[in-house]
Order: sequence, then C-alpha cells, then structure tokens
Amino acid sequence: FSFGYGKAIWNNSIPDTAVLKNAQGIEVSRKSY
Repeated sequence: FSFGYGKAIWNNSIPDTAVLKNAQGIEVSRKSY
C-alpha cells in the first residue's frame, strides 16, 4: 500500500501488528498480518 506516495510504505516481509486500545489505554485487541 502506498497512499499515493509512489512506492509501498511496507512490503509485508516482516509481519505488522495493529493494536486496538480502549479510552483508558487498555489493549483490547491485537492482530498481526
């Protein structure tokens, strides 16, 4: 994915992890892809 930047901002060779936190800053979900 590039956001129109011209080249990809990541290449998926290393998994990325997204973390979802609630309003108190406590982690409620984590997903690696």
